[in-house]
Amino acid sequence: MRAHPTICIFAILCSLIVFFYFTFRDKINSEYSSVSKILDRNLLKSRESPTMSSGEQQGLWQISKIWISYQEDSKILKTINDKIINSKKFNTFLFDFLNRSQNAKKDILAQSNYFTKDFNATNFLSTLFYTKYDGQNDEKHIIVTKGKTKKNATILKIAILKALPVFYKNSEDSILSITETKSLRQKIDLLEKKSNDLISRVNIESQRKNDDLGLISVNSEINLLQEELHELNIIKNDLEKSKAEKWDDDLLKYDYLRNYGKIEEYVFLIQQLTRLSKNNPNSSTTKEILSNKAKLSELILKEYDDAILELNQDITNKTDQINNLRQKVIISSGVSSNSSTAIPELALLEKVNSTLVKLKNEYYTQLEFWNSSKNQIMFSAEESSY
Repeated sequence: MRAHPTICIFAILCSLIVFFYFTFRDKINSEYSSVSKILDRNLLKSRESPTMSSGEQQGLWQISKIWISYQEDSKILKTINDKIINSKKFNTFLFDFLNRSQNAKKDILAQSNYFTKDFNATNFLSTLFYTKYDGQNDEKHIIVTKGKTKKNATILKIAILKALPVFYKNSEDSILSITETKSLRQKIDLLEKKSNDLISRVNIESQRKNDDLGLISVNSEINLLQEELHELNIIKNDLEKSKAEKWDDDLLKYDYLRNYGKIEEYVFLIQQLTRLSKNNPNSSTTKEILSNKAKLSELILKEYDDAILELNQDITNKTDQINNLRQKVIISSGVSSNSSTAIPELALLEKVNSTLVKLKNEYYTQLEFWNSSKNQIMFSAEESSY
């Protein structure tokens, strides 16, 4: 009896299905088991780990921003300001400025494992802030501060907002933080030293050839000014070494500071208030006494800053006076590089002075621009409108 063709085909299909099922069942079960393990492991991790922001998950630093605005859109001013903020000199100034709040300084620097050493700490501080331009046409100028927490980034932002106006107060000191400007100033100083040396040698030679009493009087005045200049430079060098962040009564040993403005008067008043607070620690007026001391301390620091500015100006003025008097000696003596009595150093002196005039013109043009333009710069914790 012959089997029906349909029954034969059905039997063959059933055999194939059974064969493929048993062939791939083990493989399917193995893959399913692997996927289940991965899913179970990920689910366990998600249950064990606390919820974190995307920034924390990726180990990103938190940031805060300072917005810089300008009264006039000057690319030159923006470039100068940008270089100053990113300079090594401002970074060092900021590091010292943070001493005004030891807690803030510790919070900022403790984010590094090597903050105990000043060298490493100042370098680390420089990595925590930078400038950038933003907007479609880079019209927005921003200072970005970083911290492992938003709080630390904000603390640094506040410190920079307070430090920059203080740093900019001395126009020449702040613009000298720019490498190119500092290099220009160093060239000027070198040539001035060379010029002064040549002028001294020319003066000596001219005095040998001319016994004019007027010239002798001028040279005496030069000697007196040099002594005064020397004393002022000693004071300046001592003050720069001390880097006083707060007023120290030991600074009264310098007559220049003691006699400036109301410094001595403020020191006397602070000493009186200190004695009052010690003698009456539980008095109802103690709070008022401490408040008055704080106000006087601010006043004396302002007087100190003004005294330093005037000291620098006095040094500049005396240096100019000496140079002018030396030139007067040369002119009055009738000695020139073209005369028959020419002194060998005179021709070199004229070349040095010619170069010096050009460099000084370039330097003081930059300084004048910065001095007149820096007040156009405004810093804000909130985004400025451009």
